Amino acid sequence: MFASRCLIQFPTHQSHITVDTQGHIHVFKYSSHSCDFDVFTPRDQGAASDYILAPLAHVGYRVVIHGDSDQ
Repeated sequence: MFASRCLIQFPTHQSHITVDTQGHIHVFKYSSHSCDFDVFTPRDQGAASDYILAPLAHVGYRVVIHGDSDQ
């Protein structure tokens, strides 16, 4: 079971934070160009804070399936 804690909005990205019944911190970060997800133990609150605050890298990857248009 997960409990949603908050959605933090920054100029560069947003971070959605949930906590499970064992106290693990789940962070989903996203922006208009990328997203990332990580899980932290209750003892790693400092690392979770750093992760939440750090902007996402602007990296461009895509999956191309042969036969699909290249749009």
